[in-house]
Amino acid sequence: MSVYKEEKITLSLEGMTFDLLQIANIDEVFDALIALPDAHVDKADERIPYWTEIWPSALALSVFILNNKDRVKGKTVLELGAGMGLPSLVAASYTSAVVCSDYLTDALIFAKKNAELNGILSIRYECIDWRSYNSDQRYELILASDIAYEKRFFEDLPGSLKKMMQPNSEVWLSEPGRHFTAPFILDLKNHFDIKSYPLPQTWRGTTFQTSVHVLKLYT
Repeated sequence: MSVYKEEKITLSLEGMTFDLLQIANIDEVFDALIALPDAHVDKADERIPYWTEIWPSALALSVFILNNKDRVKGKTVLELGAGMGLPSLVAASYTSAVVCSDYLTDALIFAKKNAELNGILSIRYECIDWRSYNSDQRYELILASDIAYEKRFFEDLPGSLKKMMQPNSEVWLSEPGRHFTAPFILDLKNHFDIKSYPLPQTWRGTTFQTSVHVLKLYT
């Protein structure tokens, strides 16, 4: 793990309050990645530590969970690319079967710290790279906030999601309205029945045109 400097922030979402630890020395963390040898796995795989911040898409997905808690209660839940783990925290308020995953172990360490900070001890943590998902485990609800933030991820995502889903599963995928994401969301309709919910979020003085897309398998 890099040397991280922590700072605590408090988020108020739909009347609920969550304390989170985030990274206060983000620039130093990025500089440490850049300084690695080109052959280092973190640099070669472009493991950019985006997880060190709270992103508007995570806020939108968390709000959507709070507004649809009856659809979460008692479900088996997997969060992909969890980063700081906020949506997992929110989901764990309504079900005891949450798996918080990321492919970076540092992110999972902080996600666990954040859960403990909020007195939530029921979450399981797994190191999962959704690009190469090979488990037989299936989930009723899959949470994914801004995991397709680069075009290189688009091709693999539909097939990977299907491997994680049961026949009646849902995927709740949030994204911040990047211009290059629109064609990808359109293409997802070739694989899934989709309903989209605009849910703009204002974060640090900027309003983002975030949306949550609910994906189901075609029957």
